[in-house]
Amino acid sequence: MQFDDTNGIRRRLYAGFLGVFITLAGGSLGYYLIGQGRWQFDDCLYMTVISLTTVGYGEIIDVGAVPGARLYTMLLILLGMGVIVYFASTVVAFIVEGEIKQYFGRKKMDKEIGKLKNHVIICGGGTTGACTLKEMQTTKTPFVVIEECQENINKMMISEETGPFPYIIGDASADHILVQAGIEHARGLVAALPEDKDNLFVVISARQLNPKLRIVSRGIEPNIADKLRRVGADAVVSPNRIGGMRMASEVIRPIAVEFLDLMLRETAETRRVEEIVLGQGSHLTGKTFGQADIRSHADVLVMAAKTPSGEYVHNPRPEFPLNPGTVLIVIGMEHEVDKLRKISHSAG
Repeated sequence: MQFDDTNGIRRRLYAGFLGVFITLAGGSLGYYLIGQGRWQFDDCLYMTVISLTTVGYGEIIDVGAVPGARLYTMLLILLGMGVIVYFASTVVAFIVEGEIKQYFGRKKMDKEIGKLKNHVIICGGGTTGACTLKEMQTTKTPFVVIEECQENINKMMISEETGPFPYIIGDASADHILVQAGIEHARGLVAALPEDKDNLFVVISARQLNPKLRIVSRGIEPNIADKLRRVGADAVVSPNRIGGMRMASEVIRPIAVEFLDLMLRETAETRRVEEIVLGQGSHLTGKTFGQADIRSHADVLVMAAKTPSGEYVHNPRPEFPLNPGTVLIVIGMEHEVDKLRKISHSAG
């Protein structure tokens, strides 16, 4: 979420630079022409500078000896001082307004981060973090990014075309940074730092601060997954393993892969695989899958269900019971999934 909007000041600054250059060059050329070559050009430039800045170091050009030179000097001072004042005020505005906007922008962002509830904390602004961020934006999931380098944040905004987003500059393994990111009220955390040891420290800190938090960590080394799970990670994702599986799938089941990619690439209609938890007060509970007639409430496809006891049932049959705590795994467009999610938590 960027609040530093200095484009207008920058344009004024460039215009001021151009104005000063033209004034110095034009003033020097004027002295040179008036003197008809009797004065060196560097002397003419020196005379222009001391006239505009009124420093009074002494005139190395005798303007009294050449007709029209004094009048030219007065006109140069009157017109050139306006350009100098404009340029100086623009420089001050660029420095002061830029710092003020950055200060209040940071304050505003911190306030908005403090209001976040049930959000996801993304630790790391590299390639993995950027892809995670894009998915959060696509699914309209609230999030905040923690990254040590401002340059990486800027790259994410430009190269990934993510647009403005909330972020914190700092060490993701530091408790006070995680607290600033609202870890007490977060629903999940993604540890996507480049080094396994750094992700390990993040997982340890995050688990201590929020025992109920769902933590997903990146893991590169083959033996790191068990260590990350032991210190609190709920899931470990290996980019190398997933990359290998993806390559194999491209060979074995290319149409299925193309279909999944299409879901991720669509921007007009976002289709996703989502999970819906049936609440105690939902009018869907207490019925069978067939009686609930979910398609009449939301245009989604129920691919599987997880019972409260932890058993997975693929392609539930009409007689499958929908009890409180049952998790439906569905595929559909976001607005249709949202419909079902609201029904799953409310009484008819």
